Amino acid sequence: MNDFFSIQDLIPKGIDCGFRPEELQISDGSSISICVLKVSGHYPKGSAGAFIGEYLSGLSVFLREIYRLDALVIDLSGLDYKWGNNLLRVAAPETLQTHSAHNTWLGYFIIGSDTNKNALHSLFCDFGKSSEIREIFLSRQTAINQILNEANRM
Repeated sequence: MNDFFSIQDLIPKGIDCGFRPEELQISDGSSISICVLKVSGHYPKGSAGAFIGEYLSGLSVFLREIYRLDALVIDLSGLDYKWGNNLLRVAAPETLQTHSAHNTWLGYFIIGSDTNKNALHSLFCDFGKSSEIREIFLSRQTAINQILNEANRM
C-alpha cells in the first residue's frame, strides 16, 4: 500500500472539514434530506486559496451525489476568509446532473460569522449572482428555518 495516497493527504493544509447528513420533517409529514458541511481554518487570499475552493467544490458534489440531498448547508462560520473567487464554486458545482431523492433541490445555504459575513456576502451574493445564494446566515438554526420554509412551500 506504499504507492497509495491516504484520503488524509487530500485535505488541504490549514482547513478542517466535517459533515453531518440529516432528515428534516416538513409540514406534510414527509421529510427532506440535508447535509451540513462545516469548514474551519484559514482560506488563503486570492489564487493561494484556489486548491481549497476546488476541494470544497468536489466535496459538495460528493455529498449531494452520495446522500441525494434536497439542500446543502455550508457552515463557513469558522473559516478565516477575506477573498478568493474559487470558494464560490462550492455553491455552484458545474458537474452536477443528478436530482435529490425527492426531485427537489432547495439549494445551498451558507452560514458565516460576524467576522467573515461581509466577505462571504460580497462573494456569493454580489460577485457570484449565478450561485443563487441570496443571504448569508449567522446561525445554523436560521438556515434550517429557511430550508423548512422553502420546503413547506413546495
